[in-house]
Amino acid sequence: MGDLKHWINFNMSDEVGWNNEVDWKNYWAIACHCLWYWRNKELYDDSFMRPASPTTHVLKLVKDIKMLIKLVELLLVRIGKWSLLVGNHLRMVGLS
Repeated sequence: MGDLKHWINFNMSDEVGWNNEVDWKNYWAIACHCLWYWRNKELYDDSFMRPASPTTHVLKLVKDIKMLIKLVELLLVRIGKWSLLVGNHLRMVGLS
C-alpha cells in the first residue's frame, strides 16, 4: 500500500517536469480517469473502441479542461462586475 501512496503522491506533485503546455499532475489524473472509463466501456459496451491515439486524446482533454476553467473564471469575474453594477444601481434608485 505504501508504494501505491508514494506513486500517487509523486504523480500529483509538481516535481515532474515534462511539458510546457500542461502540468503533469493534470495530465496524469485525466489519463487515470480515461483508463478507468475506457476499461468500463469495454466491459459493458461491445461497440466501444479506445481512441486510436490515447496520449493525444488525453492531452486534448487536459487542454480543453484548462481552457474551460479559464472561461468560467472570466465569466465569474464578468458576472461579479455586472451584479455589482446592478446592485449599485438598485441602491441608487432605492430598490435595494
